[in-house]
Amino acid sequence: MEDGTWKAKASYRDVKGVKRELTARAKSKSRAETALNDKWHRLSKQIINGRLGTESITLSAVFDQWFEHLERRSERTGKPTMRSIYDDRLVVNNHVLPRAGEWAMDQITVGMLNEMLWSIPGKDGSLMATARRAQTIMSRLCAYAVSHELLPFNMGRETDKIEYTSPPPKVVEPEELGAIREVFRAWCDHPTRWRTPILDILDLMLATGCRIGEVLALTWDKVHLEDDVAWVMIDSSTGYVPGKGMAIGPTKNRKSLRIALPDFAVTLLMRRMTSQIVESEYVFHTSAGNPYYLSQIERSVKWAMSPAPHLQHIWQGGFRSHSLRKTVLTAIEREHGLAAAAAQGGHSKEYITEKFYVAPNLATIDHTDAIGQLITMKSPVVATGE
Repeated sequence: MEDGTWKAKASYRDVKGVKRELTARAKSKSRAETALNDKWHRLSKQIINGRLGTESITLSAVFDQWFEHLERRSERTGKPTMRSIYDDRLVVNNHVLPRAGEWAMDQITVGMLNEMLWSIPGKDGSLMATARRAQTIMSRLCAYAVSHELLPFNMGRETDKIEYTSPPPKVVEPEELGAIREVFRAWCDHPTRWRTPILDILDLMLATGCRIGEVLALTWDKVHLEDDVAWVMIDSSTGYVPGKGMAIGPTKNRKSLRIALPDFAVTLLMRRMTSQIVESEYVFHTSAGNPYYLSQIERSVKWAMSPAPHLQHIWQGGFRSHSLRKTVLTAIEREHGLAAAAAQGGHSKEYITEKFYVAPNLATIDHTDAIGQLITMKSPVVATGE
């Protein structure tokens, strides 16, 4: 295998004649074969006894088989993406398998899954989103196990809903944004070595409202500055695939967006186009002409912010690159409405934009002129009848 381990596998037919695959991994070829033989020894006893053989199959082994199935399907159809599989593996390896990896499939209950999932988030609400993702993964894994007769029904679907109240979207205030841009400019202008253009990347994110991966994947053939209204086509995003490195794939929601550019973005792109030292198809690229890894940008931002301790409160307040996207969509919502913000963000449903991207409108509601009349109006004279 690519990670240096060995995998032994064999096919067999269960008591119903269905062809199945048995696998085992180890650090050497001989150990992998021994582990496979041990698995088959235990499994064959149960098959001879007329049982399905789920007792010797652990949750960890089923996850291995399921991820291999997803990777083969991704290579054929592109769905799910390799990036999505990689992110799911991280959740499983870091949170699910340490808690439940050795569970035998025939012993799993809905109650056990509930306890495992609810042990992931902290008492302060941390990792709640991770727990919800783990619940989704378990439901999909259980569906796969049911199709292979390893579970009687989808137990993951029967687990209790993990409630999660998302915090209000964090947007960057104008004075905060100005301070960050000044720090980035000072870092980018330093002449000692090749500098990651973090200021230009930040500005183009502000100009488009795009995710950082979509900006890093932007190529010059998707930039159209010659039209009356300059625009860019956003249809790709960068990602990391374990064992393969950088990958350029579709956007998160697989949509293509044609986004008009404000004047400052046109100036930015023209400057980069005319001052390119290294020939590359990418708007933002390394000295070798390759697109940047997200980790490279994050490292450069950390270095740039290190001499500015007076701005640490911005990061501690929850600022991330995604905060720029929320800032842009909030500004559009304030000026043009929720539908326009959803269209800019590429969201198919407006409630997603409203819940996760638009900051609450805390403007003072002032209708005191109308309300004040309620107690200043004179009462009509009531006739006495005399």
